Amino acid sequence: MPTISTIRILESEPNKRGDLFGRLMGDLFLALGYDRLVRLNIHKPGREMDIEVKHRTESRRAVAECKATKDKTGGGEINKFVGALDVERSKTPDVQVTGYFISLSGFTETAIEQEKDAGGDRVILLGGNQVIEELVEGRIIAPIEKAMERAGRCASEQPVELLPEPACELLAHDMGWIWVVYFTQNKQRTHFALIHSDGESIATALAETIIEADKSIGGNLRSLNYLSPSGETSISENRIDEVKTKYLEYLDSEYGEITLEGLPADQEVGSRRLKLENIFVPLYLERISEYQRDPSLSTEGDPQKADQMERQPVGEVLSEHSRLAILAAPGGGKTTLLKRLAIAYAFPDRSGLIDDNLPDTSWLPLFIRCRQLGDLVNAPISDILSAIPKRAEMGDLSEAFSLLVSRALRSGEALLLVDGLDEISDEGARVSFVNQLRTFLATYPNANIVVTSREAGFRIVGGAL
Repeated sequence: MPTISTIRILESEPNKRGDLFGRLMGDLFLALGYDRLVRLNIHKPGREMDIEVKHRTESRRAVAECKATKDKTGGGEINKFVGALDVERSKTPDVQVTGYFISLSGFTETAIEQEKDAGGDRVILLGGNQVIEELVEGRIIAPIEKAMERAGRCASEQPVELLPEPACELLAHDMGWIWVVYFTQNKQRTHFALIHSDGESIATALAETIIEADKSIGGNLRSLNYLSPSGETSISENRIDEVKTKYLEYLDSEYGEITLEGLPADQEVGSRRLKLENIFVPLYLERISEYQRDPSLSTEGDPQKADQMERQPVGEVLSEHSRLAILAAPGGGKTTLLKRLAIAYAFPDRSGLIDDNLPDTSWLPLFIRCRQLGDLVNAPISDILSAIPKRAEMGDLSEAFSLLVSRALRSGEALLLVDGLDEISDEGARVSFVNQLRTFLATYPNANIVVTSREAGFRIVGGAL
């Protein structure tokens, strides 16, 4: 039976290490059912964190202390946290406050016995194994059994007999969550496989990035042999190029032209298909300040803060923030903007035809129209993307398309365009879709995304995003 030995954060630079730790805790509380982050404090140098979050559906909140230190946590530190937790509970007696103490290295035996003697309900203790169990339960990462099975496929192609070790590691990396499965030959550790949190093996080229990150923190993956994915070359690069060409042709036919149907124009003009670039007008966004988003924030000392609204070109905002929610009234240009982004990144030579200063980067646009989801509205986002080849009539290229998308998502070269979130008319289905989206972005933390919606339809899910 496989077991988990450690969670390791593959980052030597303190601030980036803190960011990865923060993402880990964010994914954990997403899996536990909490959405809105109220407070986040990161302490140095031991890498400790205080978190306060609100539950997604219930009127309760959680306060947590989190540690990514090498040593196990003792009872004294837990007692100190419980004292602070009692103060938090006294502030809001009408709201249930759950306390979590999270220590990736686990807890001392005396600390565990102490909490058992106290009744076990003062605070919830989560060690590294429990964190992983919650991430699996929340479908943020694939189960260890699936990782072992995928790794076994890689090992089976070797000319020597390799046996898997029962203890695995979970790595936190910019690319996402990575399982490490070790193998032995003649009782000596010699090989390893890397399995992404989506349950699929990592290509050799991407594995090099992880091995280098492991080296920077004193790891020894570089001294072992990497087991490349089973059948890594079964889908040729020519096949990948073929599916990409067909997909881009589909994007062009779907989003590269606009008709004027429904607008005041004569029949001949109204039915004509016009190139997007011939009529598109560069758009500006008004960025809402944090004070406008959350009226509870104080503006004392600067009364103008509450009224600040900064107007910027779309390209400038997208250069600074690769995850955006764009709200506008009907006819505000939301869908047309997403079409512009899709075509500009599908065909870089068309990007310069409009002066909107979009970021000069190689993104693969993945377009989701919410009003066309149908029965897929409650499905995982990966299933929605997997349905694109059928819609695009790509024939037998579905497997190659999945590989193309997977590469882009892991490397940060995917741009997810979600059009008309408010057009999911059933509020329960809209919440479900957004929860699937949150889980998907936790699995692929480098994915870029632009979501559009009418403001009223966004309100119910805005906190989750």
